Amino acid sequence: MDRKDLVKVAEEFNDVMGLEPEINPALKAEKLIEKIREAAKELTEADALSKATKATLVEMKVAYPGSKPVEEDDDAPEDDDEEPDDDEEPDDDEEPDDDEEKDLATLLAEAAKLKELKALVEKHDEFKKLRKSVEEFTGLAGPRELKAKMYKALGIEPPVKPEKVKKERGPTKKSVCVEMVSKKGGATVEEMGAAITKAGIDPDTDKNTKTAKLWMAKIGFKVNHNKESGKYTKA
Repeated sequence: MDRKDLVKVAEEFNDVMGLEPEINPALKAEKLIEKIREAAKELTEADALSKATKATLVEMKVAYPGSKPVEEDDDAPEDDDEEPDDDEEPDDDEEPDDDEEKDLATLLAEAAKLKELKALVEKHDEFKKLRKSVEEFTGLAGPRELKAKMYKALGIEPPVKPEKVKKERGPTKKSVCVEMVSKKGGATVEEMGAAITKAGIDPDTDKNTKTAKLWMAKIGFKVNHNKESGKYTKA
């Protein structure tokens, strides 16, 4: 059974049944089958399924409202009523692989190096169609290009990196001084110091006034100083 068919069923169940939580389409095929079987038990006559989904359910031998009774497999093993021994030690060979505990989409997202991606291609049959061409992916662009193909093989869209928000820089003591001396009539160093404090740059107005006076000597352009009014203006 093609995994893409299972993904389509999962997505349709999420949409038609409004599942909460939804079935994750990125799960491995075995897990998708398990989740679909569980969700199918909640189907009602009101849930309109597509012909493709019904066909996949029939192939899975999963009943849905209006379907023919599912024939039991005569070769299926009978349930064992014997309770497991609580004291029985688990077989070391049955310990789950760390990779098996994570869904394939997570493993793919975490893989950054080319050799890690190639290892996933070799290990998981979902990527078997890429095995013949996997060595074609090389260089700096290799990981990005191979990862895009792998997401496509899983039938899911690659995650979009959020755009970096450019942090707007607030006013500085210098920018406040430039603005003050450039306006009509200019400003005194005391007024500049008060403006710096008001802008929230530094609460120490006396210190800001001294800084403003220092900036008048190295502001980057010529300024005129009216000794009578004490104001500095851009020349």
